Amino acid sequence: LRLVGKTTLATIAAKALGWELLDTDTVFENQHRTSIADFVASRGWDAFRQIESDILHDLLQTNLTCKVIACGGGVVELERNRSLLQSFRSHGLVIHVLREKDAVLTYIRESTHFPPYYHETAKEAWDRR
Repeated sequence: LRLVGKTTLATIAAKALGWELLDTDTVFENQHRTSIADFVASRGWDAFRQIESDILHDLLQTNLTCKVIACGGGVVELERNRSLLQSFRSHGLVIHVLREKDAVLTYIRESTHFPPYYHETAKEAWDRR
């Protein structure tokens, strides 16, 4: 889920380890020269999720050592991504970041920097994921 601290923790880990940080959201925005919010507004969540999945696949295939990869909050939406992460666990570390649900939902509710969830509330997205 978004805003649980994935990128913050990945940044701390990368710095502590002296490794490079790769963030799927940043890679997306650099490749497409637009924000995720603007892309989703014009092309939709499904188009974004497919590209995000390709980015995750590429990062996991080509960055096997001395890298910390931070994934977007919805990366688990696609079965392909869940399988990629499960497979990667055979030779790399995958960390599932957990945070207190009510704190995250309050933060999301108060944020104006992120596109809305499909046609559901943040709580429904949390429960589904």
